[in-house]
Amino acid sequence: TKFKGILRSKKAALSQKDFDTFKEKSHQLYSWLLAPIDVNTNHVLIVSDSGYPAIPFEALIKTKDTINAKINYASLDYLIRDWIVSYTTSLKNYSYNKKNKIVLNNDSKIVAFAYSANTDEDKGNAIFRSTKFSELSGAAKEVKFISQLFENRDGQFYFGKDSNRDNFFDEVKKNYDVMHLALHAEADMENPLNNRLYFRDVATGKLSKPVYSFEISELDLKVNLVVLSSCSTGDGIVFESEGTHSLTRAFMEAGAGEVVSALWDVEDIATSKVVKGFYLEMKKGREVEVALQKAKILYLKTSDQYLGFPGYWSGLVNWK
Repeated sequence: TKFKGILRSKKAALSQKDFDTFKEKSHQLYSWLLAPIDVNTNHVLIVSDSGYPAIPFEALIKTKDTINAKINYASLDYLIRDWIVSYTTSLKNYSYNKKNKIVLNNDSKIVAFAYSANTDEDKGNAIFRSTKFSELSGAAKEVKFISQLFENRDGQFYFGKDSNRDNFFDEVKKNYDVMHLALHAEADMENPLNNRLYFRDVATGKLSKPVYSFEISELDLKVNLVVLSSCSTGDGIVFESEGTHSLTRAFMEAGAGEVVSALWDVEDIATSKVVKGFYLEMKKGREVEVALQKAKILYLKTSDQYLGFPGYWSGLVNWK
């Protein structure tokens, strides 16, 4: 959709014309899709099984703002301020995958991988978590933050050469509350079996052979929550009545209870901020979709008029 294309392009946040276009398209979609519906709850499940790509409904704005008003994306009347939104590829999959409420605490068992330098230090210059394959300083920060927030002996946190395919395939055999993957990723828009995640090579520390969707979907995964803090992990080819065939779908087919993933190529530092807020809220006992909502609202509160653009914060969504 044109709206999703606007969100993908971070440069669109800079001009007055683009600001007005965003507001017009966002409010127009809200008026078409949601305003006519009498919603008497603030918990909303979006069934994304049409022939259209998933869009972040929480980035729609309810109030039509004045044209030529001063640029300030952070202050707009986004749906996220009132609605707690989650998604599913189909009601059948939602019923099948529905498990017990996911609650995290100090005893939660977490495994996490960061596409980072050879240590967990703040090194890296990549802007997006796509296929440029530079170091991700934001990914390193968020994984280190998670390791310190959930301080227990059962967690495993991988950086540098340790963040590799071999360790990934070893860890997926174990039981975890959360698997967190802050990596480079790519959606294949021709063959959904080839959607892929990129780890480091165990010997050289450079880019390794990717892990493909078809490998992931064949796993017997024993993880309550998978967080794919990586580019386009919720994107892919869209099929009518089936929705998007993405890395998200592969992890759910493998047995993940819920997934948080990205609808486009997400920006490294902004994503890291949202992820940190998410885990802070999860540790308070929040449900996944509630924690993600509160993390996004916090991001908006601490952003300037440009970094409040939804292309930075709305790409991570919760799948059930």
